[in-house]
Amino acid sequence: MIRPLSPTLALAAALLLPAISVAQRNRSEDPGPAPPIERWLAEGEVEQIRWDLDIDDPLLRMDQRIEVFYTGRVRIQDLQPIDADRELQVWNWIHDDDDTLVAESGPIRYAVGQGFPDGAEVEFYFNFYIAPGRYTIRVLLHDEVSGRHNLRRESLNVNAPGNDPFPDAWSETPRVVFRRQASSLALPVKTARPVEIELIAALNSPESATNERARSRYTALATEALTALAELDPARGSIVMTGLDMIQREIRFEHADPNRIRGRRIAGAFADSNPSSIGIGALAGRDQNPVFLKKFVEGRVEGRILDGRQDQRIDVPLKALIVLTGFTQFADSADKTPVAFEGSCDCRVYLIRMRMSIRDVFDDVEKLLDPLASRTFNVLTPSDLRKAMGEIVRDLQRF
Repeated sequence: MIRPLSPTLALAAALLLPAISVAQRNRSEDPGPAPPIERWLAEGEVEQIRWDLDIDDPLLRMDQRIEVFYTGRVRIQDLQPIDADRELQVWNWIHDDDDTLVAESGPIRYAVGQGFPDGAEVEFYFNFYIAPGRYTIRVLLHDEVSGRHNLRRESLNVNAPGNDPFPDAWSETPRVVFRRQASSLALPVKTARPVEIELIAALNSPESATNERARSRYTALATEALTALAELDPARGSIVMTGLDMIQREIRFEHADPNRIRGRRIAGAFADSNPSSIGIGALAGRDQNPVFLKKFVEGRVEGRILDGRQDQRIDVPLKALIVLTGFTQFADSADKTPVAFEGSCDCRVYLIRMRMSIRDVFDDVEKLLDPLASRTFNVLTPSDLRKAMGEIVRDLQRF
């Protein structure tokens, strides 16, 4: 079963609980004799050092990757002799149902010093993206001082999302990808008519995100959602991405190749658009925030308005706007007049609203886009986003 959850920690972090120092060993140092890995693997599972190894259920992230996350813990008092500087080493191997090795990592080395308080633990994390299928995970832990080792073998069944609109999403990426590696999904959009898709991200967090933790969570999930949307791949046409700061009323970024701007740069744009304090100028101009968005959208559909003397042409690209926002409320005194034009728009408009909490119930952007006959999708979970993307693709493929 896939559990939609919030983003997890990065690959191969190491902590000590309570707070004591653990550092990865400098790889240029002499690691000493190589442990007999092949023999240990052939001998099978063993636990010579007491440990806890917890492998979570696969989860669907907002960026539409399936992620597996697991944690290992070793108590310092179980590392004998206890009064020695040592190195702990961890390896991972992942095999598919045919026992073919599909991914491996390690050794990842952690230097552990002396003088630990009672109850201290070494804790290490691993996570990776994975395609649906059946797998075997092997985790090996080795203590260089005692020469003892642990080997755990776990079976893992990764199911595809139910009623999946993108069953071939993993066809162009390795079956297992550790988080430090880049990965991409196959999300084709096949249309008879060319289509120009523009992703428009309103970078400001919803007003219900009242503290730094809530704003950070919104930034993380919205960044992942944009990463997924950027992988929509029109067979005929193009896709671009634009980031709007509706408080400062400015374009933060505009890029014709969304796959080259995702990740840290997108997260940075969200962070810049959600400062802990807002300047006097931005506050004084709050009434103009919806006007800024309205003029931006009108500019994007300009030239696509049919006035009765024009017909849709199969050789003219269809304009598709996908607007990603939180639940946005403009000032009561603001001009909330919807977009205006005479005729009909040769375009499709989709509003994806990221819902962070039960307080996200009021939104003014939908009313502003209403004359464009926009379709609205409320997204609370990764499964909600996947379903919305599937409906958008099915709608566009009618053209």
